[in-house]
Amino acid sequence: MIGLILPNYTNSSPDQTFSPVQAAFLTLVSVALYGIFLTIQNGRHRAYFRTARPTTAAKDAKRKWRIVHEVYSVPYHVLLLLAYMGRW
Repeated sequence: MIGLILPNYTNSSPDQTFSPVQAAFLTLVSVALYGIFLTIQNGRHRAYFRTARPTTAAKDAKRKWRIVHEVYSVPYHVLLLLAYMGRW
């Protein structure tokens, strides 16, 4: 948002762009915020992105799910996709 909207309101250049100093500052701030995001994501919130080891009950449920849902094959989904696209 800052990089797209703020140039319309700056007086650093006549064509509504950032000056080199403003562009460098915006780049550094963006990289710093992304670095902070990655640090938090890979540090404090690491557990959100790890998968737990499946239990026996989970393996059995997945096996049952596969048996029930193997009926729908690729041609079935292609047919549904074409039908949906033909509707528009």
